[in-house]
Amino acid sequence: MNRKVEARLRAALREAAGTVDPAVLRPLAAPDRQVPSRPPRLRRPVLVAAAAAAVVVAVAGGSVVFRTVAPAATPAAGTLYVVQTASPAGDIAVFLCTKTSPYTACQGGSPAAARPATQAEISAVGRMLRDRPEVDSVIFEDRHTAFENFKRMYRDNKLLLEATKPDDLPESYRVHLKPGADPRPLIEAAQAMPGVAAVVDQRCAERAKAREEAEEAKRAGRTPPPDC
Repeated sequence: MNRKVEARLRAALREAAGTVDPAVLRPLAAPDRQVPSRPPRLRRPVLVAAAAAAVVVAVAGGSVVFRTVAPAATPAAGTLYVVQTASPAGDIAVFLCTKTSPYTACQGGSPAAARPATQAEISAVGRMLRDRPEVDSVIFEDRHTAFENFKRMYRDNKLLLEATKPDDLPESYRVHLKPGADPRPLIEAAQAMPGVAAVVDQRCAERAKAREEAEEAKRAGRTPPPDC
């Protein structure tokens, strides 16, 4: 999550603090464990925990913390970067650098040196993707389109919507692969391109989400959804 979004979330939490009645709050307990009773805590830690829960929900709902195979694309230490990936288009999402990107691939070795992808870099990434033998089609998603998708996906999460602006979302390429194509060579090639922040195999993210939902259903005693 970039610093601007984090600052807006903190501000929204401060505003919400006055609306929380501590009398209605209940302690959180891990499944199947007994947690010792503790004295009531102040409002702010509770709200911070709620914000963390909102981010976890965002991840489960279609966003991911980037996990990449290229060391240069690893986020800065202590940085959580959550990005919407639930666009209806594409098997692979290639996210481009922004001026607030926390990835060293965009920073030139220093967070203060972070810069957005140039138009030449964006065009070069698009040409590379379209020329790959694994690729069936490529769609460019600008910030406006990304933000509209984001608003639809999180329309019920007022706090997250108020804290997120169009400039917080990176532009990206959404790539459809040919049937049976191995995505790994394309992912590695895309991550090596200047201007690329990270690459996400959305199918892997969806499978991970399904596994998490199945595990949660088991813990809650529900019948998990069928594994497609």
